[in-house]
Amino acid sequence: MKVLHRIIIAVIVSIIAVSITSCSKSKFDQATGKGTIKAIHAATGLTAVAFRIEERTLGSLTYKDSFSGARYDNLPYQFNFDLVAPVTGASTRIASQTIAVDVDMDYTLVLTGTAANASVIVWERPENIWKGDETNLSVTFGNVAASWGDIDVYFAPTGTLPVLGEQVATLSYGERAPLFDLPAANYEIILTAAGDPATIYFQSSSLTMNGATNVLFAFFDNDGSTTADLSVRLISGGNNLELGEVNHPPQLRVIHSSLETATATGNVDAFLDADFATAIASDVAFGTTSPYWTTTVANHDLSITPAGNTGVITAQTTVGLASSTTYSAFLFGTAAEPVIVTFQDKLRFISDYAKLRFVNGSENHALLDIYVEAPATDITNEIPYAVTLPSRTATLERFLDPGTYEVTITTSGEKTAIVPPFAVTVAARDVREILVTDTVDPATADAVVITDLNN
Repeated sequence: MKVLHRIIIAVIVSIIAVSITSCSKSKFDQATGKGTIKAIHAATGLTAVAFRIEERTLGSLTYKDSFSGARYDNLPYQFNFDLVAPVTGASTRIASQTIAVDVDMDYTLVLTGTAANASVIVWERPENIWKGDETNLSVTFGNVAASWGDIDVYFAPTGTLPVLGEQVATLSYGERAPLFDLPAANYEIILTAAGDPATIYFQSSSLTMNGATNVLFAFFDNDGSTTADLSVRLISGGNNLELGEVNHPPQLRVIHSSLETATATGNVDAFLDADFATAIASDVAFGTTSPYWTTTVANHDLSITPAGNTGVITAQTTVGLASSTTYSAFLFGTAAEPVIVTFQDKLRFISDYAKLRFVNGSENHALLDIYVEAPATDITNEIPYAVTLPSRTATLERFLDPGTYEVTITTSGEKTAIVPPFAVTVAARDVREILVTDTVDPATADAVVITDLNN
C-alpha cells in the first residue's frame, strides 16, 4: 500500500508540474514572429513625453522627436504616452494604445492633441527590410500638421517645378501616404495647398537620398523653433532631421556684451564676408541687440568693428547659417581679447509653460549661480535654477509655471546678490532670455532682457 500511495502522489505531482508549466508558457507559445513598433511626438506645445510599453520606458520624446523602433513578438501590448512635467518631474498618462502586433508588420504610433485631449494615430504597413546593397529607396509622407488642412506633396528631382496632377500624394491631417520606391538621387520636397501648386507651404533645398533606406517625411505645425510656416522632419532609422525651407533664409542679430570693448571703442558695427559697404548691424551699444538681418545659407565671415570705423577689426569669426533658423552673435571678452560666440536661438514655445534662458556675458564673474524663486524667498537653502554658469555660455532650455518670480544672481557658491534681485512675470507660451553683463564696479553685474516673445 505504501508503494502504491507513493506512485499515486508522484503521478499527481507530475500532472500539477506539467499543468503549471503549460500555463506559464501558454502566452509565449502563441508567438510565431515579430513586428516593429515606432512612435512620433506630434502634440504641438507639449513638453517631453515618456513613451512606454506597458510600464517600461522606451524613450523620452520632445515635440517632433521619434522613437526609431523595436521589434516585439506578435502578441497584444499596451503602449502609453506619459507627459512629464518640466517643473516637478511628475508623470501623467495622457494617451494609451493597444496594439496586437502581427508578424512582419510595422506600426507607428503618433501622439497628437493636447494634454487634456490627447489621442494616438496608428500608421501600419508591412515591414520593409533592405539587404543593404540596393540602389533604390522607399519614401512615404505623413501629415500631422493639424492647422493646415489638405496638402499636396511633390517629390521630384531637384529643380522640378510643381505641376497640378504630378503630386505624389494629397494628404489630409492624420494621413500617411503608401510607400513608393525611387532610385537614389537628389530630390526636393515641395508642399502646396491642395489643388493649388502656386501656393507653396514648404520647399526644401536639394536632398541627397541614398539607396537601401526607408524615409518618412513628416509635416508638423510650427512651434516657434523654425521661421518656416510649416515644419518638416526627415525621419529614417535613428535619424530625425529638421529640414530648412528655402523661402525662409537665415537671420542673424548682434548683441554687444563686452564692457571693456565698449569703454575702449564705443558702439560696434557688424559685416559679413568683408562687405564693409553693407552693415548687417549698426551702432550697437553695450548691453543692446541689433535687429535681425536676413542673409543666405552659407558659412559667412562675420566681422565686428568700432561703429563708423571699418579700418579696425574688433573681432572676427566664421558662422555657419542654415535656412529657416535665427542666430545671435554675442561680442564677449575683454578689450585685449574680444571674441564672438554665436548661438542658435531657442524660440520654441510651450502651451502651458514659459521658457526662461540666461546668458552669462560677464568677464568679471566667470561662474554664476542664478535663483528663480517666489518673491521674497530667502535663497540661503535654495538650489539654483542655473548652477555654475560659465562666462560666454547660455543655460539650457528651462520651463516655468506662469506667474511672477524673483531672480537673484550670485557668484557661484555664494549667496550674496551681484545684481539687485528683480521680478520676472511670465505667461504660458512666453520665451524670455536675459543677458548678464559687467558693470564699472567689478563686484557687481547687470541683467538685461534680450528676447521677450509672447506667442
